Amino acid sequence: MSFKKLSPQIRATRSRIVARSAADKDTSKRVLRRALERGWTVRKSTGRDSWERETDGTVLGAPLESARETLVGFYRPDEAAAFELWTTARKQRPAVMILFAEGRKKGNPVWLGMRYDGTLVDKLPEVPKAARVAMRSAGEL
Repeated sequence: MSFKKLSPQIRATRSRIVARSAADKDTSKRVLRRALERGWTVRKSTGRDSWERETDGTVLGAPLESARETLVGFYRPDEAAAFELWTTARKQRPAVMILFAEGRKKGNPVWLGMRYDGTLVDKLPEVPKAARVAMRSAGEL
């Protein structure tokens, strides 16, 4: 979907996410990290029926909702709702979870990743190809 074809409200939300993240990069990274930690905790502690992983890696359910709840405070509620969660399959190692929101234009997401052991992934070459595809083709907010 082209950025120009999006509703003005969705474009404004995406622009605010990018602007807020750029204005305070350190806080943004801390909040994204806490959200990822919470997503991992929920994923590890709940049964398989409490969250879903689509075949493309998109995570739905409790981990996503918990991560979004953690974002509220730094990000506005509509901005937090724009974030998506992606993860590798359970059997893939190293397991990685990526939290992202599509930015003002395709290919410009606000994102942070975390491995199962808590180490951060913040360089694009370290992101699995399937996650990069998901970030580029994020759905409508």
